[in-house]
Amino acid sequence: MIGKSWEVNPKIKRESLQKDYERDPEGAKCKYECIPPAIKQGFFQFPEKIDEVVKVGKKAQCPNIIIQETITSRTLANGETKYYSGLEIYNLNLDPSYTYYIGGDGGVESDSYVISLFHGEPTPITVVENGEVVEKLFNKPVEDLLLVWRPSKKERLPVDLLNVADILGMICSQVYVKKALFDKFNSAEVVQRLISYGVDAEDKNWSNQFQLQLYQNLKNLIYTGQIELLDHTVDYGLNANEELKYIQIINGNKIDHLKDKSKDMSDARAAAVWLCSTDEPDMGEHYSMPTILGVRAK
Repeated sequence: MIGKSWEVNPKIKRESLQKDYERDPEGAKCKYECIPPAIKQGFFQFPEKIDEVVKVGKKAQCPNIIIQETITSRTLANGETKYYSGLEIYNLNLDPSYTYYIGGDGGVESDSYVISLFHGEPTPITVVENGEVVEKLFNKPVEDLLLVWRPSKKERLPVDLLNVADILGMICSQVYVKKALFDKFNSAEVVQRLISYGVDAEDKNWSNQFQLQLYQNLKNLIYTGQIELLDHTVDYGLNANEELKYIQIINGNKIDHLKDKSKDMSDARAAAVWLCSTDEPDMGEHYSMPTILGVRAK
């Protein structure tokens, strides 16, 4: 027979376990209610919480945007032509009044290259500081754009990194991108290009500890409803929100994925969310500089 602890033991009250549920909701649900996680070793043991922060029907900040895959080419000095996997974007019209943050995961031949764009919305929250309850502003992450370059092993098409850099330039020409964070793998050129636009960009070696920190931050925001995610869709495979649900935690310290799944989109989102949510809210307004690739604050 399966039952909740307070149902089978009259000496236990549900209220007495509240601190356990607040500290470790997944573990408490397993321990006191005999309810296992939906996914084996799942990092998000309440995956339904992800659905609750998705803005249903919102695919991007600009509703008329068109994103399509394309094949790009480069001609070498000897006349040989190399082909790559790229993207074409039409009707990109981002709101220049926000402060933006970019997270990236740099795959080229086997994994996808992903760019995640968030902006911060100053939101009042109540916190305890030095024993006193105070209200302060929190930079709530709101997702605006998710771009995925998929290499083709069959057609031998790696990701076009120049195309990635050009599209980042397109974004930076419209809005103020304050910070960017990439996995160190295949990101040096893109990061340098962002720095040339005035972005505080960094490519970082994602150790197990750092990845866990990024994902724990993302998880906390999702569970507390302090984030807004796009209603991402794909023609094949898992969309970004479904991918998140299959993220695993191995031995308590390593973020991973199932063999037949991936975490490229999740890594990029976690990086952008980290930058946004840990930054001080920016109350100023911004404008783009149409004559150069880049923006600055008023």
